[in-house]
Amino acid sequence: MRVGVAVADLFTGMYTAQAILAALIRRGVTGEGATIDMALFDTQLALLANQASNALVSGKDPQRQGAGHPNIVPYQPFAASDQPIIVAVGNDRQFAKLAAILGHPEWASDPAFATNAARVGARERLVPLIARIFAERPAAEWLAQLEQGGIPAGPINTVLQALADPQAVHRGARVSAGGGALGDVAMVGSPIRLDGERIDAPLPPPALGEHGDLLGEWVAADELARLRAAGIVG
Repeated sequence: MRVGVAVADLFTGMYTAQAILAALIRRGVTGEGATIDMALFDTQLALLANQASNALVSGKDPQRQGAGHPNIVPYQPFAASDQPIIVAVGNDRQFAKLAAILGHPEWASDPAFATNAARVGARERLVPLIARIFAERPAAEWLAQLEQGGIPAGPINTVLQALADPQAVHRGARVSAGGGALGDVAMVGSPIRLDGERIDAPLPPPALGEHGDLLGEWVAADELARLRAAGIVG
């Protein structure tokens, strides 16, 4: 499956911001500047995280597992009767609680499932058993029980459902930026908060050529007039 957004591009931007901050801190200490060199491929390799570690330690390429976790079972989506949910069982204690919720407390003492290492080895047997049970009831019922049991889980929402989620509403994830040539534009707000204040841009993205006058800071007036006459800038 193709990843939904340009992960390498976005994360290279994030790493670049970190590199700039590190260079600024170093300059404050040593008085020396820095040349920052970033590559999309380097970022992709860094983002492999535990998958790269698995390969380097074992000498074997990780295999495709869909949405499952290579090192933890069960840690993946399951289809409830009305919508998919994701369940992240991070340790044996949580698995024992999950087993009880699913109506099979004996799984927690079964040597085939009792430890995470055993569950990883029994993935092909265990996951279908769990999937059949989750399919019997709606997501809200399962999620309520999982939350009560302290098991990380949540609904798999569409984008619009996620933006309307109570947590997203409480955090003010959706903002309206206005004042530009495009008028009010619905946007996702910045996730960054400093001293309790979110760092949001006050204006929406500009329309084509809307801020063309700023070119006057770098381009001579006659050249800027020529560019405008040619329709190259607005």
